Amino acid sequence: MYYVGKLFQAAGLTIVGFDFVRTFPNVMSRQVLTVGIILFAVGWGINRFLLRAK
Repeated sequence: MYYVGKLFQAAGLTIVGFDFVRTFPNVMSRQVLTVGIILFAVGWGINRFLLRAK
């Protein structure tokens, strides 16, 4: 489950990074940015809350 969370985080950062490079002089698409942030947040939530050391 740890690697699933990290995979979601990496996917979110990759999406945001590629869209930033693709549309560099202009502003990024809000939809793509939102998808990237949601994927990153899901991965962060998995690692933070589901894998919390007890």
